[in-house]
Amino acid sequence: KRESKLVENQYRVTLDTENLKRNIHKINPNDVITISYKMHGAAGAMGKVLCRRKLSIFERICKFLGAKIQESEYDLVYSSRRIIKNQYADVQHNSFYDTDIWKIIADKYKDNLKNGITFYYEVVNQLPNGKWVQKNYCYGLPPNTCDAFIYRITNTNTNGDVFEFSTPQMVQYCEKYGMK
Repeated sequence: KRESKLVENQYRVTLDTENLKRNIHKINPNDVITISYKMHGAAGAMGKVLCRRKLSIFERICKFLGAKIQESEYDLVYSSRRIIKNQYADVQHNSFYDTDIWKIIADKYKDNLKNGITFYYEVVNQLPNGKWVQKNYCYGLPPNTCDAFIYRITNTNTNGDVFEFSTPQMVQYCEKYGMK
């Protein structure tokens, strides 16, 4: 039986942006508003969040007998806009593209994630084989490369509460780790 490694309320995929015209009534005079540039690419997210640990046979027996066993640990989870790519240890989802660009980005930036942190980003430019993520939108990157432009960072605590980085905090984090 396959079991997801995800712990409830720890990882969230990319949110849809609500239409400003239909939601203008929700904006208050004291609200802080950030307007960002929409890039042409593929949405993605990656986080180092609490996941279920794969328990050894010995640990499962000890748990069955009532021993206290650590059942979760922080692990990398990454997704496209809607599909969590590494939810199961034994299955990798097929990609819309010839190459799994979300895995490329996860491998590139996984060391920049601290426990509880999730990046939301847009992948732009080209796949390693030269195919476009979004045709003719290179954003100054070299051919046959793709990269992520971070537009949102959150921190999820062990209870599943999500804290949103402010724009200055997000910029500072990205500058510290050399991310776009």
